[in-house]
Amino acid sequence: LNHYDVALVQEDFSYHSQLITQAGHAFRSEPMSHSLALMADGLNWFSRFPFGWIHRVRWAQCNGYLGAASDCLADKGFSFGELTLASGVTVDVYNLHAEAGGSPLDIAVRRDNFEQLADYLRSRSRERAVIVGGDTNLRMSVRGDAETLERFLAVTGLRDACHRFGCGDERIDRVFFGSSRDVEIDVLGWWADRRFVDAQGSPLSDHPAIGVELSWQKRSDAELFAGR
Repeated sequence: LNHYDVALVQEDFSYHSQLITQAGHAFRSEPMSHSLALMADGLNWFSRFPFGWIHRVRWAQCNGYLGAASDCLADKGFSFGELTLASGVTVDVYNLHAEAGGSPLDIAVRRDNFEQLADYLRSRSRERAVIVGGDTNLRMSVRGDAETLERFLAVTGLRDACHRFGCGDERIDRVFFGSSRDVEIDVLGWWADRRFVDAQGSPLSDHPAIGVELSWQKRSDAELFAGR
């Protein structure tokens, strides 16, 4: 995690104390304290930039307790916070973990997840620079998932960071971003980070971490005027 200025983690259900042992980030989120399910949301933040209070939102729908990926056993959803990049420069950041599973009902619930997130984004972050990262569980080989992603990007105006560089093998972990009239965000690089392994070289996760290099620039009043 220390290779990154900001790290958004998912499925941080049971080993948080081990995860933070050697993390060098000055700012870290506290795990969800009140869960309505067997496990909390598993969404946590590590950052070298300060951020304010983390607001956690549960998905309105889930599918499966003892089957269909058992999503309802965890309080899955998304978290939101305001990240301060420099004095007077902030960006809204979202960390998410969407419905898993491949049944028709899973696909429908996943679509509802992203509709819920899009509604929140349009309400809270309409005029803001935005970064959204996490485990989307969206597979472009599945027609319903591809349609969900296409609609999410269309209604929010966000861009998928991997598209400029070619996403390579299908990835369900994605980073989206969008600029505002005050802050311009762009993507400089995207990669699958395979350094997350144990002492024997075995992967720590069932899918490799995704790394993204983003740039930001504060827009001046002159630039805003010229762009009208």
